[in-house]
Amino acid sequence: MQKILGVDKILVYDLGCSENIKSVFRHYVIEGLLEVQPYSLPGHIPSNPNRGFIGPQIQPQFSHDKHLTVLDCHQRLGGYDYILAADFDELTIPKEEFTLKQLLKNLRKENPRAAGFYFYVQFHLEEWGRYRNDTDIFFQQYVTSGKPKWECEKYIYIPSRVYTARIHSFNNMGQYTSVYVKPEIATIHHYRKCPQGWSDCNPEVMVDNQITKYEAMHTKNTHIVLQKLNLK
Repeated sequence: MQKILGVDKILVYDLGCSENIKSVFRHYVIEGLLEVQPYSLPGHIPSNPNRGFIGPQIQPQFSHDKHLTVLDCHQRLGGYDYILAADFDELTIPKEEFTLKQLLKNLRKENPRAAGFYFYVQFHLEEWGRYRNDTDIFFQQYVTSGKPKWECEKYIYIPSRVYTARIHSFNNMGQYTSVYVKPEIATIHHYRKCPQGWSDCNPEVMVDNQITKYEAMHTKNTHIVLQKLNLK
């Protein structure tokens, strides 16, 4: 999907990925789209494989772990026009444009002093079940969404105008500004299970079909790669 959205280079940090996933990585490395960095975490927390991802008692280590890749990415990809911070389960989808490059061209024209752009988030929770059973593509199945929220927000920024970045924010140089993109222009679609700490995982939901405009290309490309790699 990132390739379809027009991303030129993807940087992935491999923290114990399975062999099947690594075979997919190798395909896109050979294609020139992907760079994979082997990744390990320093230190050891006894009896806590989550390293602080659950519970507040080891927050300093948790903060270090989750921000290290973003800081490294800022250095490695600093020569690109834009950097997008995203997890595998997050897609930034424009409402009108087809690619992120088209979206960013319009946003930058409207905001010439922008250092970067923050986006609201639409959650697609697995607990709500598949909306579609006529496709085997995960992102195309879970089109039921919550309304856009300012929670777990992410960004796309211009590295030449930013000092550094964290998971959910970036520090822009003083002469530039941060732009908050209206949900009717673009949102991050976050596909996941109900986040810990949410008091209500059954808010008012809607059907958002934005992802389906990529369906034909998405399905074809996915099946070609899986067949080539002999994966199901």
